[in-house]
Amino acid sequence: MRVLTFISFLFVGFSVLAQEASPVQQWKDIITSYYAKFDEAEGYDGIKIPLLACPDLEKKWGQPKVFVAEDGSYRLMYTHPSESFERVDVYGYAIPLPVLTNAPAESVDTMVNGELGTVERPQTFKDVTVKIPTPAGNDKRDVQYFREYSGGGADGPMDSTNTLTFTVNGVTGYYVVKVESVSKATKKFLKQIELVR
Repeated sequence: MRVLTFISFLFVGFSVLAQEASPVQQWKDIITSYYAKFDEAEGYDGIKIPLLACPDLEKKWGQPKVFVAEDGSYRLMYTHPSESFERVDVYGYAIPLPVLTNAPAESVDTMVNGELGTVERPQTFKDVTVKIPTPAGNDKRDVQYFREYSGGGADGPMDSTNTLTFTVNGVTGYYVVKVESVSKATKKFLKQIELVR
C-alpha cells in the first residue's frame, strides 16, 4: 500500500512539473503577467526593443494607444474608429517568449448544465505568409495563428499569432499580434505588420 501511495505521489509530482514546464502555460503566464505592467504612454520613447507596428492601420484608423512597461516591452492598440469589434493589438516583449509547438485550446462561451460557461476546444494552427518590411529589407515569413477566444456579447472573436522574433542591432524582441475581427480580416491585418525600427 505504501509503495502504491509513493508511486501515485511521484506520478502526481511529475505531472505537476510537466504542466509547469508546458510551453503553452509559460507563454500564457508571461503574457498575462504583463497586463498589469503596461502603463499608457505618450509615444514610443520608452520602448527598448525593435518596434513592430502597423503604420498602414495608423494612417486609416488613427494613432494607436501606446502602453509601455519598465523593461521596454510594449503594447500598441489599433482600434477601428467606427466599427465595433475590429482591433489589432501588437505586443512586444523584452524577455524571451516560448515558441508554441501546439496551438492552445480555443475558449468558447456556451451553455453548460443550463448556465453560460466557457469550454476549451482543441485546435490546430492556421498560417498566413506575410512579407514584413524591416530596416534591412522584406522578411518573408509563414506566420502561425490560432483562435484564442470565440467571442461573445461584449467581444468579437480574437485570433493570436504564435511568437514572432526580431533582432535589430543586437537587440531581440518577442512579439504576439492579436486580432479581434467580426469581418474575418485576421489574415488581412497580419499582412500589415512592419518592423519600423
